[in-house]
Amino acid sequence: MLLEKLKRAELNYLIQALPVDTDEFSQLSLFEEAFELALHAQLADKVLFKQSSIKLEHRANQEMLLLEEGHCLRGQALDLCFMAGATENSGFHASSLETLWYMVGEGLGMALIPELAVPVKHSKHDDISYIPFESAVRGREIGLLYRNGSYREVAFMNIQRLIQSAVRERIKSSV
Repeated sequence: MLLEKLKRAELNYLIQALPVDTDEFSQLSLFEEAFELALHAQLADKVLFKQSSIKLEHRANQEMLLLEEGHCLRGQALDLCFMAGATENSGFHASSLETLWYMVGEGLGMALIPELAVPVKHSKHDDISYIPFESAVRGREIGLLYRNGSYREVAFMNIQRLIQSAVRERIKSSV
């Protein structure tokens, strides 16, 4: 596990979803990102596919494709699914985001994809549509963790600023 490697000083820092339930590490917030609904054109009714955003409750009683156990994104997506009244497709668990994209692209279901993982350039002719949720839906926070008292704290703060700047640029370019 990566947290154990950080604890044993095998890693200097770790970038992952927050919060982390421990007081052994210091954490710096890097950014927040929303989730978008990824679905194949054949699965979406014509109105939903063309909408610029959707309400969370529109996912009620829908089955979602999720990552396998152990991925932090799985837990975050499950939380959002439960809030919406959606269920997990228990017959399939992806090992990576790339597998989720492939399955959605093949028309086998829909999935929640983090905003920064959505391709910057996609056309209206793509098989997958990415639909953001209305602003009331909270996404996830990504942070940088490091051992308390690390002499590299200033370097980690510089990394934080660089990542925050890069994320702002990425979001600007996708608008």
